[in-house]
Amino acid sequence: MPRNSRAGRDTGAARYVSAVVFLAALAGCGHGGPEPSPVVGHVRLPDGVDHVDLPSARAGNWFCVPVRLNGAEVGWFVVDTGANMTVVDSSVVSKAKLRHVGRISVNLRPGRLMEARELSVGSVRVEGALLYECDLSFIRNETGIPCTGIIGADILGAQPVTLDYRADTVTFHSPAAFAPPSGEAARQLELPWVHQTGNPIISGSIDGVPVPLLVDTGSYLGLYVFSPFASLYSRVFEYGSSFPSSGVQYTHH
Repeated sequence: MPRNSRAGRDTGAARYVSAVVFLAALAGCGHGGPEPSPVVGHVRLPDGVDHVDLPSARAGNWFCVPVRLNGAEVGWFVVDTGANMTVVDSSVVSKAKLRHVGRISVNLRPGRLMEARELSVGSVRVEGALLYECDLSFIRNETGIPCTGIIGADILGAQPVTLDYRADTVTFHSPAAFAPPSGEAARQLELPWVHQTGNPIISGSIDGVPVPLLVDTGSYLGLYVFSPFASLYSRVFEYGSSFPSSGVQYTHH
């Protein structure tokens, strides 16, 4: 099971939000935006229920869920709103008897497109799930988390989903029965919000510079921006530690 850590959590609203909402500035960076992903299979909840709380564990700021592919237990997948599509580690392809159905390029990296007759997490099933196969050993090596896959926006965006960082729960809702928050709760949560290929994008600003921000629950960092954007607005940023994907840290002047 992934390590579950509550270190660094705070009940103050501002610090709480900064600890659990992961953002990436995309505007003006020449990154090209998220790439479209193949259409995922049918996501099914059990008959007669309006929501399902998935079995899950916290690993730092990550939610991890135990996944079965074609009935085989294949380990923990990270719930990642920033991933365009669901990913499976190469090490479990044979065990799960996944079918090779083509090739696909994700973030300009070509790889194999695999199909599972069924992907399941608890009582939630995805029939005809398509998965991008790649080597995820770098995540295991860098974090110590036994990750064998990623649940991406192709599945997460198929129905309403609640990630509750206070209660440590991941909930899938029936679209027909889901009622969004109302009243004071809605006012506290309301953000200018759009979806791009299933990824949640909000409108924001950094030191007055308008930017669309990707809410990325799979990010290691609280806030990161791409280098071209940081170079374009160098008055806002200074270079510090380097991160994957050519990210730079934000420093307020």
